[in-house]
Amino acid sequence: MRRLIFRPVAPWIGAFLLLNLFAWESGGTNPASRFAAVRAMSWDGDFAIDRYRSWTIDRAETEDGHVYSNKAPGAAMLAVPVSRALELVLFVRGDERARRPPLAYQVLLSFLLQALPFALAVLLVDVFLEQRGAGLAARHLACLGALW
Repeated sequence: MRRLIFRPVAPWIGAFLLLNLFAWESGGTNPASRFAAVRAMSWDGDFAIDRYRSWTIDRAETEDGHVYSNKAPGAAMLAVPVSRALELVLFVRGDERARRPPLAYQVLLSFLLQALPFALAVLLVDVFLEQRGAGLAARHLACLGALW
């Protein structure tokens, strides 16, 4: 583990993670549609975001009146266990679930499910490049290219 943390590209990865933690953006309707799908799957056990339709205009409505996120469900389905665990830790009650999650929660969930895994992938690519004999400059450039 120590060998992974103290790699030459670690400062770039650290800067990437810090920026992801401190540069908050809501993202608008696209992520709101995804968060609605996560909430519906997590709390309601359903793909329909009927209860959360006010969160986003980025949605699909069916003839029978149900509303769904118009995003592919794979990423949302992967987020459900982490989202549910976070909501249990943060004591989100059943009567609060119709309210859109605060931006801090959205940033934390995105950080855990997007930034951290991607940073780990870049770290593993650096290990791969080092094992293949890539020079330090090439490894730095590959890391910067991937992260930024």
